[in-house]
Amino acid sequence: MKQFVFFLILFFSIHATAQLIPDTSKWELSFSDEFDSVYSYPYIIDTVKWSRYFPFSQSSIPPTCNCKTDANTHVVTCDTLGKTYFTQWNDLPGSNLRIDTSGTGTLKIIARKQDFSAITSSYLKCGSPDCDVNRKCYWNARTRDSICTNHDTVLFNYTTAMLYSRQKFKYGYFELKYKIPEIPIPPATNSGFTIDWWLWHRDGSESNEIDMFEIRAKDNLYTTNVHYKRDDAGTDLAGKTYYHPEKLDGNWHISGLEWGPDRIDFYLDGEKIHSYPYHPESMIPMPMIIDLVPNALNFCNGVDALHTVFPLELDVDYVRVYKLK
Repeated sequence: MKQFVFFLILFFSIHATAQLIPDTSKWELSFSDEFDSVYSYPYIIDTVKWSRYFPFSQSSIPPTCNCKTDANTHVVTCDTLGKTYFTQWNDLPGSNLRIDTSGTGTLKIIARKQDFSAITSSYLKCGSPDCDVNRKCYWNARTRDSICTNHDTVLFNYTTAMLYSRQKFKYGYFELKYKIPEIPIPPATNSGFTIDWWLWHRDGSESNEIDMFEIRAKDNLYTTNVHYKRDDAGTDLAGKTYYHPEKLDGNWHISGLEWGPDRIDFYLDGEKIHSYPYHPESMIPMPMIIDLVPNALNFCNGVDALHTVFPLELDVDYVRVYKLK
């Protein structure tokens, strides 16, 4: 009887983290990073595969959101995360992005509360007050406007990191094995951050995004999204579902995405949790992004100055992309 019970426990433990394995007769590996250091120095990220910040900006200054009015004083207060810097100097053991080679090799993305002064760029429309005669205007194909580049030294309140793939993808089976931070015992909280794995690109008037997941760190709310926009067709669609996994805390999980010409399917630990059938064939190739960042607008809630726990850490065992043969 004990052996039978052990077998059941083992079966469900394996099943809980099992993922659909692509049929090797149909699929072949086209991109992967196992995060086992390829260099003699063990902490360095493979920069042939990855950039470590958005190519157009290395910072995030989010809008004010989540406003509340006090019923007694009628004072309006709004949560903001503050300015967050995606650190570039992040190959050292104490940095925001590194590979831990003490085990089998794990990528660690770490958000820290620390003041950090850095030069950041903003893009302004020509003719605006800060776009003076000393700054040359040029045509930007992404925004389809004449802009200039404005450089400012900014004091950032937090530092974090991301991986932004140099390769773009269209169609395939995508898989990520990861472990997110445990939810701490109240009043401690993970409020103020979201954990993301996504595809995104903008090309002129066209903007596409597939969120394999966006996880709200304070309660592990798990979402998947598709955003498709083409101005010339007057189309701006979003497919979204909210999923509440019970056991994301502190465990290894595998999320997957299958993107084909007729649909986009989302998986969590082997279970299909969402399918999106609209316009998958029309979406443009997109880079892949893994990050731990300020909240997306749909998760707008700020850092709790007293109780948000730092540092906050995302662990990634591997990322793999398969394409049809």
